[in-house]
Amino acid sequence: MLKRPLLAVALVGCVVACSAGGGDTIAGPGGIGGSGAVSTAGVAGDGGTGAESFGGQGGSSSGEGGGAGHAGSAMGGSSASCSPGDVEVIPNPPIPCASCGVLRRRCGDAGTWQVPQCEEQGECEPDAQDSQACGNCGTEVRTCGSDCRWQAFGSCSGEGGCAPGTTRAGGCDACSEQVCQSDCTWGNCQLKAGNQCDWKSGMEYRCCGVDKWQYCNSSCQWNPCQSCSTCSDC
Repeated sequence: MLKRPLLAVALVGCVVACSAGGGDTIAGPGGIGGSGAVSTAGVAGDGGTGAESFGGQGGSSSGEGGGAGHAGSAMGGSSASCSPGDVEVIPNPPIPCASCGVLRRRCGDAGTWQVPQCEEQGECEPDAQDSQACGNCGTEVRTCGSDCRWQAFGSCSGEGGCAPGTTRAGGCDACSEQVCQSDCTWGNCQLKAGNQCDWKSGMEYRCCGVDKWQYCNSSCQWNPCQSCSTCSDC
């Protein structure tokens, strides 16, 4: 019968001791920490470790006051992803840079990575070909090397028989000539500039009126019309 009052006294003493002890404590800036552990031996439980913004709450004790919570981390939030001016090469990108380029990204003034850009690109894609005209309507070809640089042009091929605009006698009358065409082939005989007719050794003539005709002279010009009563063709 005497044990019950003693137990009640002990409980009252615990309540007084707990109220006299330190309560939960908030430490410096950081995230809200976890609650401290509860001590069963009368010694204050350590406060929970603070997160990144506020310190943890102090633990409670059944005897002495709870200890202050640990201070939160001094650095809140995430750190910058890069430092302005940083440059990073991206190896083996899923979409390679064209023309042997290097994919790089650069850190901007705000401390964040900018969109990667292809840099140091070459002149061409490996094995690509380029051609240009050469000679008499010919073509020469060059190939892009594995270093994305153009190699030297090869020899000229597919040339025609003449250079456009050049002339030759070509078996024509003395008053005519052949002229090389734009496709580097020889055209038909045609009168030279300023000539009116082919001489044909004095055998070239034409009608110039009724019973009249004229001959082409050796100067490649038509003689004046002459009457010809026997010229049935006129």
